[in-house]
Amino acid sequence: MKKKIFGGIAVLAIAAVAAWNVNLSSQSSDMSDVSLANVEALAAEIPDGTNCSSTAPYSY
Repeated sequence: MKKKIFGGIAVLAIAAVAAWNVNLSSQSSDMSDVSLANVEALAAEIPDGTNCSSTAPYSY
């Protein structure tokens, strides 16, 4: 009987920690303004009209 109670409490504790972790990760998923500016800068074309990926001296 005591093993079942202890097991149930352990399962509830693990579920509570998992739910709390999911809640924290969903709140911090927004990208900051700096991150968005970096993504836009990397995606933008170079002023001479070429794309950033075409300026590498080698190909993959």
